[in-house]
Amino acid sequence: MTATHVPRHAQAPSRPVAPPPPPARPRKQHGPRWLPGLLLVSPSLILIGIFVYGFLGWNVRVSFTNWRGLSPSYHSVGLDNYVNLFKDDRFRGDIRNLIVFTSLSKRSNAPGLRSGGIAGDASLVQRFLLYRTYHGSAMSITVQQASIAAWRDEAHVRDNRAQYRGKFAAVRPMLEPVLATRAPAASFYLWAGVPGGDDETFARDLFAATHVTVLPGRYLAREAHGVNPGHGFVRIALVPELNDCVEAARRIVEFCR
Repeated sequence: MTATHVPRHAQAPSRPVAPPPPPARPRKQHGPRWLPGLLLVSPSLILIGIFVYGFLGWNVRVSFTNWRGLSPSYHSVGLDNYVNLFKDDRFRGDIRNLIVFTSLSKRSNAPGLRSGGIAGDASLVQRFLLYRTYHGSAMSITVQQASIAAWRDEAHVRDNRAQYRGKFAAVRPMLEPVLATRAPAASFYLWAGVPGGDDETFARDLFAATHVTVLPGRYLAREAHGVNPGHGFVRIALVPELNDCVEAARRIVEFCR
């Protein structure tokens, strides 16, 4: 079979090509482009403005008055509250004697990972540094690398806090009928007043009867002016999983009843 060449001018004419449609006219935009985004976040901005910055502003305002928290009437006293505060020897002493410790064992729920820092008055920090020089120990490279990773991450910290809030919310209502408890501002310990006021006996008998361990409060304090502030309280650590904490609370309730 041989191929036959057909001249181009002898080929059948192709169909006419339709012209392309005209470009769509852009829609006319009503209002600025940032308006939809602003409308989307405006409810959150309003709530933050009222319940965060609004309350902060209110606290600043009443700090310049003689309001005591109960009386509905008050008047401005200018800077008197701040002047009296800084004249108070106890307040100045509290500032000088305040030292803050932070540790991954608490922040990251990593007991044994002794990585942290301190902040406070220079004289206190200097004395602690002297103690640390002779009694401290350097961290291994492994601990240092783990510390770097933990300090740089906040997601696990938020998750830990959420878990502890869930434990407090589950355990406190169970214990309140039998023990005097109060929700702490920030902790994974629950302090509870014990029936009869003998924390040591309560902790010993509770363990013997239920195998639940709590720590007598008197072991965590010392007597001053004839008073031990931990006496009559036990410390309950909500460190185990939620189900274990709930089971322990159930046993404590049965023991108290």
